[in-house]
Amino acid sequence: MQHKCNLITSSVLRGFQILLSIIVLGLSVTLFKNYNTQPPIPDLSKAPMILPLGAAIGSLSLIAAVFCLAIAWTNFLREYIEMLVDVVIVVVNVVGGMILALKLRGLKCGDNSDENRLGTSFDYPYNGGLANSDLLNGGCARFGSVWYCANTTPERLNLLNLRCKQSQADSAFMFLTAVVLFGTLTLTYLRFKKSL
Repeated sequence: MQHKCNLITSSVLRGFQILLSIIVLGLSVTLFKNYNTQPPIPDLSKAPMILPLGAAIGSLSLIAAVFCLAIAWTNFLREYIEMLVDVVIVVVNVVGGMILALKLRGLKCGDNSDENRLGTSFDYPYNGGLANSDLLNGGCARFGSVWYCANTTPERLNLLNLRCKQSQADSAFMFLTAVVLFGTLTLTYLRFKKSL
């Protein structure tokens, strides 16, 4: 009975992992897809690698959750495989969350002031502003002696704050996925100890 209760609790946590993975995947794909929605400008810089990596982390976490949920209800080496997959997914989510958190360190996503968005100089490289982050600026290119960033035009400045909040949420959900996985790892380990 206790083994069945552990398995059911673990399955509920897997459900949370599936939900969080879908959120991470959705946020990461949105951030990547909407990185630069300006008309194509040939020399505009590409999206930072963490954006497609975030989508890969969400996908991998989702696949691992479904796989571990299915394997938990079988008898073939289930605890070994579950724990191995969970450890890998925990590491991937923590690393991805840390990279995003470090890239957003010190940024004020809720401040809509021009100084917060464009920094102290109001010009490239927008030191101290949201536009200085390659996650948020939509890509930058140099035309002659003038630099242009996609999300620094007056009508697109609000995208800096929006992308900042989405990136923070993406990082937070990666960490939440890792926390849920610690719970499932603990339950799997307890189930493994009882089966010995």
